[in-house]
Amino acid sequence: MPKIFVIGPNKCATGSLYQYFKNNGLKSVHWDDGLLAKRMVSNVSAGLDILTGYENFTCFLDFYWVTQGIYVSPLLLRFFIAEQYPDALYIVNRRDKKDWRASRTKHDNGSFAKRLHANLGADYNADLEYDTYFDIDTLKLASVHHFDLSNPNKFTELGAFLASSGVKVINETEVKSNVSANLYK
Repeated sequence: MPKIFVIGPNKCATGSLYQYFKNNGLKSVHWDDGLLAKRMVSNVSAGLDILTGYENFTCFLDFYWVTQGIYVSPLLLRFFIAEQYPDALYIVNRRDKKDWRASRTKHDNGSFAKRLHANLGADYNADLEYDTYFDIDTLKLASVHHFDLSNPNKFTELGAFLASSGVKVINETEVKSNVSANLYK
């Protein structure tokens, strides 16, 4: 079974995608209290496979970590992932940029945005970060699916993409989940 990486921004249905994968029997990891991103960076720094410590998982979502002095996001990690997993399935998730900004500003009672600005100062530009997620041509990914929250058939199309790539899909039902309400406390 191929690995599946969701490489778009957080606050773009990663909780719903995580639940969808679980509903289809795919072992998934979503953020993991920041440990996923920290372990990936540590693995790359040590010359290890980026997924060392997470080998038993199939799906990977929200590999973020923001703390004093450091910000890790899929924008950094996706190059290493693509290099080590060129045959993986990649999902680029998106939503309306204005809705994304609003959701991200409220995320974790506003502390996520505050930590970003504390680390990056006036140079930080959320719109530039958001737009950069969709500039994926340099990654030369073999199998990419674009998952847009505004598409009423988003889960049906995702199921077709997965099935065409050899992933058994047993439940294409749309999932509306706010798992982040429980994950980020």
